[in-house]
Amino acid sequence: MYNIEFQKRGLPHAHFLIILCNEYKLLTPESYNRIICAELPYSNKEAHLHSVVVHHMIHGPCGHLNPSNPCMKKQQYVSFKSTESINTIMRNPMIRKTMLTEFFVMNQTNEDAQQLNLLYKEFPQYFVRSTS
Repeated sequence: MYNIEFQKRGLPHAHFLIILCNEYKLLTPESYNRIICAELPYSNKEAHLHSVVVHHMIHGPCGHLNPSNPCMKKQQYVSFKSTESINTIMRNPMIRKTMLTEFFVMNQTNEDAQQLNLLYKEFPQYFVRSTS
């Protein structure tokens, strides 16, 4: 099961629900940190993986390397220090609030959302998320 949403001036973003057998489940933040990385693989160490990632990138680098990138509207982009653990990142209240989590909160607490009884993909047609 998956959902594609469009964020940051139309760039696609996907949420996947993947159900794993118990023996393969990641149960701790450390488990995730061992296998998930948001950095480009080094071309001299993992040439094939680097070429696959670069080939499928929708846009180039963000930030000062490419200030006119579509994701840089009003200088809004997500960045984490490479030394930060997933625990530190997830303690940030603004990081914890995603469109998906806010969809759940609104359906529990907002009468309009409850009456509309929207699917997740329909939600942005009626509600706008404030990032401030």
